[in-house]
Amino acid sequence: MNTQFEEPPFGGPNMPLHSHARFFNALDKYPPVDIYADGVLIARNLAYGDFTDYISVQPGIYDIVLYPTGETENPIGSTTESFSVGRSFTVVAVDTDDSISIYKIHEPYQPLASGLRSYMRLINLSKSPTPLDAFLQNGAKVFENVGFEELSSYNRFTPNIYTMTVKSSGSDKPLLVVPNLNLTPGKVYSVYIIGDPNGNPPLEARFVSDSEVESQHMSMKQGLDFRRKI
Repeated sequence: MNTQFEEPPFGGPNMPLHSHARFFNALDKYPPVDIYADGVLIARNLAYGDFTDYISVQPGIYDIVLYPTGETENPIGSTTESFSVGRSFTVVAVDTDDSISIYKIHEPYQPLASGLRSYMRLINLSKSPTPLDAFLQNGAKVFENVGFEELSSYNRFTPNIYTMTVKSSGSDKPLLVVPNLNLTPGKVYSVYIIGDPNGNPPLEARFVSDSEVESQHMSMKQGLDFRRKI
């Protein structure tokens, strides 16, 4: 069952004052990167396949630039992104043979506080030449025909520990087996598929919970808040 999440309410006493975002490095042909927003270093030495923690983002428009770690000239890639209040994102950087894309992937603003179900989606950032399907250990197809730089809707699951097999759409040959997907009641997850089915780098999965941000955006202990662009 596909599930979409509603935007947070506006105008009430609990109206959000900011967004939150994390960064994911899916650049398999590049060294680790430093990430700058409007000239401010917000993430250092982010390696391929790694996520940052979430950070609080004041509303505004930001120039986001990626450099090889330790450098501030000759950027690897850049983009300009707009952030409004009450939104949550993962900002991904992914490369193809001739270009780099940096863009936001939307998430629910916060995970469900309670509930009897879990939610999960599939995001394809791999070099697979064909779209991807995914199956559970019981043979149930849970994600279908997810092309490069595409994402499925969140599907609803009974909380449990799952094994998921990823295949090319229409093929019976497994490309990747993803074990130990531990889905907790009321939580929201994404499975990011990265790498190359031909093995350089190998096809891999990154299983992460979405919008788990409370401790980061409340304390800001590391000072990684974006500055607002005037």
